[in-house]
This record gives sequence, C-alpha cells and structure tokens, in this order.
Amino acid sequence: MSQYGVVFRMLSAVDGWSLVTVGGISLIVSLIATAWAGALVSLAVALHGAMELFLRKRALEGGQSGAVRRMALNQLGLAISLSLYFGYQLIILDDNAVYQTLMTPPLSDVLLLYPEPMRSQLIDSLPLLVRFFYAIATGVSWLACGGTAIYYWRQRERPDACRRGR
Repeated sequence: MSQYGVVFRMLSAVDGWSLVTVGGISLIVSLIATAWAGALVSLAVALHGAMELFLRKRALEGGQSGAVRRMALNQLGLAISLSLYFGYQLIILDDNAVYQTLMTPPLSDVLLLYPEPMRSQLIDSLPLLVRFFYAIATGVSWLACGGTAIYYWRQRERPDACRRGR
C-alpha cells in the first residue's frame, strides 16, 4: 500500500484523465477548425494530463519520492501553458472581428431583442468583456493549478499525514 491517501488518489486520477480527455477533444476540434494555436494548447493540456497520470502511477508504486514533486511542477507548467495561450488570444484579439461576429445570426437576432441604447452599449463593451474573460480565465487557471500544486507539494513533505488520511 502506498503512502498517499484517498484524496490524493482521486484528485490525481480525475485531474489527469480530465486533462487528457478535454485536451484530446479540444485538439480534434481545433484541428478540424484549423485553429493552430488552439491545437497547440490542446496538445499541451493533453500532455500535461498524460504526465500527471504517469507521475501518479510512479508515486503510487512507492519509492518514487520525486514523482509527487514533479506532479506539483507539472501543475505549474499547465498554468504557464494556459497563461501563454490566453495571453496570445489577448494580443491577437481583433475588435472588428468581434463586431462582425455580433452582426451575424444568431447573435444579431439576440441583440435585436434589446432596446437600442442597451444594444449599443453591449456591442461597444464586448471587446473589453472578451479581454476581461481571458484575464479571469488566466487567474482561475493559476488558482486551480496553483492550489493543486500546493496540495501535491504538501503530500511530498508529509507522507505520514497522508497515510493516516489527514
């Protein structure tokens, strides 16, 4: 029996498999849409998930004290990969493309439901809202990955606490 608790086993399995699954599906969609930046970040996410599963297996086999540390570093690498993608999207965001998207159905049909002053305000503020979304997504990725990295790091430092299920 390894020294890692139930929470570690579940978190690392769910995290690894969800990254592989979401990254794989996103990669397929990005390749079909020929969105090369999306394909690159999708591949990175899937590879971070595969690395998580590989390191998890090594940690659970025992005798691999560095595996949990590398799992924590892998989480930070995932946050960096996502931040680079979100930053790239912020840099290339074209306000005119956002406006053109709004003028095509079904979005244009939805906008017609709003009174003119509100519709104009929504249209004018949308590029800012998209930028705000990318900033929030970056922050959330750092919170999630950073929290997971801290959890993994603590498992490395206190294996006896994991054994007792704390």
